[in-house]
Amino acid sequence: MRLYKLAVVSVLVSGCLSANESTIPLNEIALMDRQSLIEIFKESPTVEIEVNLTFNEIGSDKEDLLKKSQLNHYLILKV
Repeated sequence: MRLYKLAVVSVLVSGCLSANESTIPLNEIALMDRQSLIEIFKESPTVEIEVNLTFNEIGSDKEDLLKKSQLNHYLILKV
């Protein structure tokens, strides 16, 4: 008997950017203009970006039809 993963139902992306002892959510960063982002990188020698991806998918196991898996990615930029 073969088991197949049927489909990815949704992907949730969340995270934040940390600089100068403050944290900015990714949804706010998406709304910033280019100059504001440049200022963040100028003011802080290290900027840390955390991105969380949560995948909701239909699994192949009948007992666990909806399964969640989460990936955390960290990126540290030094300028």
